[in-house]
Amino acid sequence: MRRSYILETNRAKGDNIKVVARRLEKAGIDVTILPHKTSMAIIRPAWMTWSRFTELLRSMIQSIGSLMLFSQSTGNVFICSNRGNRPGEFVRYGA
Repeated sequence: MRRSYILETNRAKGDNIKVVARRLEKAGIDVTILPHKTSMAIIRPAWMTWSRFTELLRSMIQSIGSLMLFSQSTGNVFICSNRGNRPGEFVRYGA
């Protein structure tokens, strides 16, 4: 089953959301850049595991960056920050 998410980035690699979108598309993720310049609507393919998906997203932010991932199917929000006491870890908030 394909899962839909909204992705918000802070400090994407190269500070260029279009490059990040192209990299995600090359990896098999459907991407739509939203009018809010640092946001994307993404769809994780059924064949991609959650660990591979999060590893891929984590690699798209700088060492001082962060991202927020909102699941449209479950309502969960995941935050991944490369700062603080859990760098690079996806922490779940919400439902």
